[in-house]
Amino acid sequence: MTEAEQQARQGKPLAVGLLVDDACALQHVRELVLWAQAQPDIDISHLLVYGTPRAAPGGHAPAFARLAHALSARCMHTLMRVENILLRQSGTYRAHLSHHDLSAAVPGRIDLEAPRVQADGGHAFDAAAVARVREQQLDVLLCCGPGLPTGDMLDAARLGVLRMHFGDSASEQAGPAGFWECFHRLPSTAFAIQRLSGARSDEVLVRGRFATRISFLQNQAHLYRKANVHLQGLLQSIAAQRRMPASQPRRLAGPPPGRQHLPLGGPPGTVHILRYAMRTLGRAAVKGAQRALSLRRKFGISIVQSDWRHADLRQAVEVASPKGRFWADPFLWKAPDGRLFCFVEDYVYARRRAHISVLEVIGTKVMDLGAVIAEPFHLSFPYLFAYQGDLYMCPECSDSEQIRIYRCTGFPQQWELAAVAMDGVSAADTILFERGGRWWMLTSIDKSGVKDHCSELYLFSNDSPLRQGWKPFGGGNPVLIDSAGGRNAGLIAEGDRLFRLAQRQGFDRYGEGLIVNEILTISELAYEERQVSRIDPTFRKRLLGSHHLTTTGNITVIDHVSRQFVI
Repeated sequence: MTEAEQQARQGKPLAVGLLVDDACALQHVRELVLWAQAQPDIDISHLLVYGTPRAAPGGHAPAFARLAHALSARCMHTLMRVENILLRQSGTYRAHLSHHDLSAAVPGRIDLEAPRVQADGGHAFDAAAVARVREQQLDVLLCCGPGLPTGDMLDAARLGVLRMHFGDSASEQAGPAGFWECFHRLPSTAFAIQRLSGARSDEVLVRGRFATRISFLQNQAHLYRKANVHLQGLLQSIAAQRRMPASQPRRLAGPPPGRQHLPLGGPPGTVHILRYAMRTLGRAAVKGAQRALSLRRKFGISIVQSDWRHADLRQAVEVASPKGRFWADPFLWKAPDGRLFCFVEDYVYARRRAHISVLEVIGTKVMDLGAVIAEPFHLSFPYLFAYQGDLYMCPECSDSEQIRIYRCTGFPQQWELAAVAMDGVSAADTILFERGGRWWMLTSIDKSGVKDHCSELYLFSNDSPLRQGWKPFGGGNPVLIDSAGGRNAGLIAEGDRLFRLAQRQGFDRYGEGLIVNEILTISELAYEERQVSRIDPTFRKRLLGSHHLTTTGNITVIDHVSRQFVI
């Protein structure tokens, strides 16, 4: 494109075409189209429908293989119908499998000649189809169909072709998204947004992992909803820059434990589907029995007189919480007179929400001093920091859709609302700290509306922790999309060194363990951390998880969760 043509495009919306095999699309594609209609700088202007691809030349599969395929397809169809009935009872994903005709929502429709399926599964379009797409002068082609375009179609739009890929590697092409992760009970389910190049090393522009849900269809719906948010963010970035961003520089750490040698691609066979169904029924029966018996997850805290590096958590002394309540998310603070206090999430089962309480720590025992902050919404994670001689708290209060900061007016029990750092945001477990003359905020934000704050870590900066107008990280938010580390679990400062504690989620298990990351670089354009330690819930019998730690240097408090009878 000439410089004059580029200048002519400035100020015009990003022209996007959807490449689909059918004008009737699933709910997540419709949501993307509706979102784009509300964006002044993005225009999904054309629906490019190619119909059923033509089969590649060659012999037919053996009769036995065709029969096996038909049987497994019928089993999968039945499984999805059953799970969809259950899914429709929830408000969040009830429309997951509903189909919508996009013809009315997208102004231009072009019916293309069906592509030919190549030996490698790619879709080869003829020259006439490619020419018709080029005539539309699209900026981006978004592949929403089941196959991958190849050849000249990859250059039919000015900036190229994008597609959403579900899985950890490029080889995981076939099979229903989210199934194998549930089948193998893996802790996370991955996605990637790629710019197709026709090579095996397609450019990865965005990638991440979300905690795997308990059932296949719920996991798929969750994956689609969460990944859609990042596709929207990518399109906004392309519209603003008028170019594709660089390939993803932040690689996820290697595959989660147990994933390396498991089959995560290909359509599941009948045996796989039946095994999955039996396992899921078994888990549902166990959960039902636990609910009937009031056997619930209950957090607790334990104290050990040691620094966090050398703490033998097997020697930690558990502190009993009052009946009908539990304590979690401990934060220690030492008063000027030397007394030690621990602020905690104080969850009341009868009210199904928590407030913030304070405990005085005396050796390995505590004295409950009562509630210090209570609101009509849930509060947890009472993060503490000092600023200009005062003590502040930034508790988790995502239900309020705010990031709130409270000032201590009478230590330790008197607090007042001092500032709303952000409004209209669903954020959890925010930490704030000063480095290099600026204040930094690391928080987990959910933009999908499903109240899952366990994967996306965002970075902001400001010249004061009490002001609004926090500046997003210039290197691109979120800085991490991973259920292993994407949610804060505390902060440890040792001189100039900072250690961010983070949660690690498990399969159907919130807060399975802890990761300790040292923050190596933090600036308006760079953020880097590395893992230095990992804490598993193996220091006591029958623990299900541990998701928070705090220390003064010689006393460490950790929380943990087990299943107990709660009346």
